Amino acid sequence: MGPTAGEGVPAPGPGSTVEAAESADEEAGVPPRLPYDNGYSIAQHLIRKMSDDELDTMLTLLNKHQQQRNAVSTDV
Repeated sequence: MGPTAGEGVPAPGPGSTVEAAESADEEAGVPPRLPYDNGYSIAQHLIRKMSDDELDTMLTLLNKHQQQRNAVSTDV
C-alpha cells in the first residue's frame, strides 16, 4: 500500500520491484517496463524519471480526470 496523507513518497530501495525489474532489463538490453498493474510503483518510477514541469503537467491531467470521474459517479 502507498503512503498515507502527510507522508512523502519514499524512494524505492534496492531490491524493490521497480529497481529489480529495471536492473534485469538493463542487463538484458531490454527497454524498461512500466508496472501498469501497480499505480504506486509507476508513480515512483515517473517521479524519478520526469522533469518537474512534465510531472506537473501529468498531475494536472490526472487531477482533471479524477474530478470528471467523481462528477460522473455522484450523478448516478
